Amino acid sequence: MEETAPATPPADSQGGRGDFLSNFGLVVALGGAMVWDGIWAPAVVAIALLHVLTVGWGAVVRHPGVASSMGRIFLPVVFLMLTLQSILSGTAGFGGWTVFAGAGLASWGAFRNSGFVPSAGAAVAYDKQFGGSFASYLVVTIGLLATWTADGASGTANWLGGTTLILALLALIASWSGMWKLPSMKDVTGKLGLILFLAPLEGALYGFLGVVAALMGNSGSENFTASFWPSGVSEMTGPIMVLLGSLMAIVVLLTGAKAAVQIEKARKAEERAARKASRQSSGTES
Repeated sequence: MEETAPATPPADSQGGRGDFLSNFGLVVALGGAMVWDGIWAPAVVAIALLHVLTVGWGAVVRHPGVASSMGRIFLPVVFLMLTLQSILSGTAGFGGWTVFAGAGLASWGAFRNSGFVPSAGAAVAYDKQFGGSFASYLVVTIGLLATWTADGASGTANWLGGTTLILALLALIASWSGMWKLPSMKDVTGKLGLILFLAPLEGALYGFLGVVAALMGNSGSENFTASFWPSGVSEMTGPIMVLLGSLMAIVVLLTGAKAAVQIEKARKAEERAARKASRQSSGTES
């Protein structure tokens, strides 16, 4: 009787059980961070969500094993360290313990795949420039939605924060479309050019104001930030994430513009060389 060759498993399953545990653990940690009230919770949400959407289960195109290769043990171990203080002090709650458990699973999965020594891993499948932009605006968005004030208000509790969130979301979607080369890429990135330029500037300004408000404290009407946050800004994590994410987006924007100029110069140089060669060829034939 002729033997039938086993079917090739789906790409995601080729990473092995370690790859499954790594991805599963990071999703669990993400969920825990969303309900955790720790100071590092917004940062854990942004980093875990970025990993899931770019190289994890949520990626549009994913190479087998790339999540456990890129995250390795470093990323989940960082999550373990961020929650350890809350656990030892008894203030972790359900969210903190869930982050700790998920990070532990992800660490074990990464260890099963590559051990303690980092491996080269597979190359990422998305456009790196748009990927950098997506990461920046994801950090900005999570930072805006985090708690900023003692009364539990987020960074979107005033008109400037709401405007910043809208611009960040538009830039986030445009970056997502560009990094995966989706059918909407040309339409979205082409028509949102001005917004992609204004979004990081607006975010940097708002994040800077938030950091200043947190440093100055609630000093009454003489504080020029009191019109945005009458009770003052008591949580630094959100403003810092908005400021740093916006600065990252500006760097990515400038780097991309510089690369585009270099590409255009190279293209024009090739055209001049081609025309010169054509004229020389015509002169030789005559």
